[in-house]
Amino acid sequence: MEQRRELRIRSGEVYDKFFLNENVPADKKDDIDYIFSLLDWEKNVDPDYRKHYFRPPIVDNTAPEGCLQKWIVYGNDYVGAKELTVFPGQSVVMKDMAAHGVILTQGHGKIGPYDCETPTLLRFGQNYLDEFFVTDAAACEGVTVTNTSAVEPLVMLKHFGPHCPGKP
Repeated sequence: MEQRRELRIRSGEVYDKFFLNENVPADKKDDIDYIFSLLDWEKNVDPDYRKHYFRPPIVDNTAPEGCLQKWIVYGNDYVGAKELTVFPGQSVVMKDMAAHGVILTQGHGKIGPYDCETPTLLRFGQNYLDEFFVTDAAACEGVTVTNTSAVEPLVMLKHFGPHCPGKP
């Protein structure tokens, strides 16, 4: 059996050498000069990076009353993301054109029939109610999002894969 070399970083995560080579042609595997040549050094050290690449959030004017939704990642073929804020005590039906993941960043409430909340303190091995997946069918039909707090907004990031319809 081939022994696999691993790189350990401070957090304890393990990244196998496979990930360095996975998209490299067979004759270039482990060729560090070739792998580094794939990087766009000029873009990575651009002192005016923000000026060249920043895209301000775009408010989604089609979002129902009781919430604010903004496109925060857009303008590429690979990923897209919306930030959804449901105001305290409000319930909204959100329709999207594609399946997506959801990560809560603030507040508590319900996504469909499921309780959701942002953990105050993360502990290894505990379960949390801050990550969800919305299927394509459910996204198109509409998912009810309810903020059960009287004072705190419910904020979530909805992230989409490639070719999400309606993305700016």
